[in-house]
Amino acid sequence: MSIPRGAQAPSRAGTVGRTAGRLLLTLGSRAAETVRRTPSASALHAPATVADLTPAWLTDALCAGVPGAHVTAVSAGGASSQTTSRAALQLTYDDAGRAAGLPEAVFAKLTTTVRQRMLLGLIRCLEGEPRFYSDLRPLLDLECPEGYFGAVDARSWRSVVLIEDIARTRGAEFLHATNAVDRAGIESLLTVMAGYHGSLWRSPAIEGPAAGWLKSPLDHFHNTSAFLNMRKRVAVGVERSQAGIPASVRNDPDGLWDAFVRSMRGASEGPMTLLHGDPHVGNTYRTGQGAMALADWQVCMRGSWAFDYAYAVGTALSVEDRRAWEGELLPFYLERLADAGGEPPELADAQRAYAQCLMYPFHTWTTVIGRSAVQPLMQPEDVCQIIIERLAHAIEDLGATRV
Repeated sequence: MSIPRGAQAPSRAGTVGRTAGRLLLTLGSRAAETVRRTPSASALHAPATVADLTPAWLTDALCAGVPGAHVTAVSAGGASSQTTSRAALQLTYDDAGRAAGLPEAVFAKLTTTVRQRMLLGLIRCLEGEPRFYSDLRPLLDLECPEGYFGAVDARSWRSVVLIEDIARTRGAEFLHATNAVDRAGIESLLTVMAGYHGSLWRSPAIEGPAAGWLKSPLDHFHNTSAFLNMRKRVAVGVERSQAGIPASVRNDPDGLWDAFVRSMRGASEGPMTLLHGDPHVGNTYRTGQGAMALADWQVCMRGSWAFDYAYAVGTALSVEDRRAWEGELLPFYLERLADAGGEPPELADAQRAYAQCLMYPFHTWTTVIGRSAVQPLMQPEDVCQIIIERLAHAIEDLGATRV
C-alpha cells in the first residue's frame, strides 16, 4: 500500500510503533514456523524456507493450468542470502508436465529471515516483484526474465517469487560495479529502459485504479526514510566513504538532503511510467548474445523516466566514461523513448531531470554502507564504495545540489 499523493509522511513516533508491532508479529510467525516444520503443500501459502519448496508445493504453484501435471523432484543449488534468500531450482516433471513445456530451470526468491521480512515489509517492497511479474511483465516485449509465480503472506510477511533462471536459459552473466560496462553495453541497457518506459507511458496499467499498489518515488522515500532514519544513515555512510567523495559534496550535508527531497518530489510528478526503481549495475545482466538488461524488479514504482535513467548511468559507468559519453547518451535514450511510445521532454529539461535524480541513488547507497542494526547486509562494502564515488562525482560535475 502506498501513501496517497499529498498525504503526510509517516511520523517517527508512528513508525516506531508500527515497527514494534510488526516485529512482534513477525518474530511470532517465524518462531511458529520453526516449531511447525511440516511445510504447506498449498501455493496459497508462501513457504518459510527454501527447503519448503517441495514437489507438492511447486506442483500447486506451477502446474495448476496443466491437468495431470506434477513436479516429481526438485534440487536446489547456489543458495545465497542478502535482501532476500535465493536459490536455483532444477525441476523434474511427469509426462504431462514435460509435454506442456513447464519450466525446469527456475530461480526462487524468498523472505526467510526476520530482518528480510521487516525491511521489505516496512518499506513496502514485499509485493513489488510478485505484482510486476503477474500484472506488468505480460504487457512488455523486452529482454527480461519470465515470471512463473508469486505470493505474499500478509501476516508473517513471508513472500516468494519464482522466475526464469536466465543464467541457465539465456546464458546470462550477472554484473557488478567491478565489471566494466562499455559503450555498447550501456546503450543496450538504455534501449531496454526506454522500451518499458515508452510502452507504459501514461498507461492505465500504471495510472489506473488497478495500479494503486505501485508507489511513487516520494512514497518510497517516506517509507524508507521513516523506517531507517535515513538522514542519520546517510551521514554515517558519507563518513565511511569520505575518501571517494569530493569535498564540495561531502561538506554540504544540508544541501545534499534538501536536493534529495526536491528530487523525490520531482521524480513523482509529470507523465507517469513504470520504473524499475533499483536499476544499479548490480541488478543488470548480460545475455549470451551480449544484450544488457535488468533483473530484480522488487522496488518497481511509477514516476518519472529520469529516476531510472540517472540511477543506471550514474552507477554503471566509471567516472571517466560517464564524463566522456553522457552528452550523447541522453539524446540516445530520448530518441528510443520516442520510438517506444513515450513523449520525451526537451533536451535542456531532460538534462535537469537527470542531474536532479542522481540524488536518490547517492542517498540510497550511503544508507546501505551506513546501515543500522536492523538492516540486512545488502551489498559488499567495496561495491558500495565504487558506486558512491561514481555518484558523488556525477553530483559535483552536474551541479545536482543546485537543480
